[in-house]
Amino acid sequence: MNRRAFVTSALGALPLLALADAGSGSKKIAGGFVTPAGHGRAGETLRLFDRSWIDFKITTADTAGGFFMIEQRELRRFGPPRHIHPEQDEWFYALEGTYRVEVGDEKLLIGPGDLLFAPRNVPHVWTHVEEEPGRMLVAFQPAGKMEGFFREFTRTAAMPSHDELRTLFHDHGMEILGPPLPLGELPAAHG
Repeated sequence: MNRRAFVTSALGALPLLALADAGSGSKKIAGGFVTPAGHGRAGETLRLFDRSWIDFKITTADTAGGFFMIEQRELRRFGPPRHIHPEQDEWFYALEGTYRVEVGDEKLLIGPGDLLFAPRNVPHVWTHVEEEPGRMLVAFQPAGKMEGFFREFTRTAAMPSHDELRTLFHDHGMEILGPPLPLGELPAAHG
């Protein structure tokens, strides 16, 4: 299946999230499942310091390692360091809020309804730029070690040191190339 068809079919299934009981974990349907809004696949939500909550919407086990998707909810301005995935393509689909994103040399803003595709082997970095909460779906194909990365990263109570962070990224198939984006000057409009 080509990437465009895959993304279209994956994102087309998102309205099904509203069909499940919001108090439970995933609900099985006709060989698939529904992961309700505000919950992860097993009903769990992972906390990333005091800045973000992460729900696993599609796990590595669901797709035999072919795909992994999270919903990340930001509570304040936050984003990862500039990095690269040598073996994964990555998608960002903004649900709420505005995000400053750089992919390669391109600098832009994305907002609700915008989908950004960052191909493997292209450096990228993003940050949520508003004080109000933001939400974004982030997906990886293939899944690689991304589920393990988020599980390990959310186990720490405080931001790891630079060396610990570099090791964590490396151990999960990524390389840090630079710092997070500053929140200063922003691009003028959506990309």
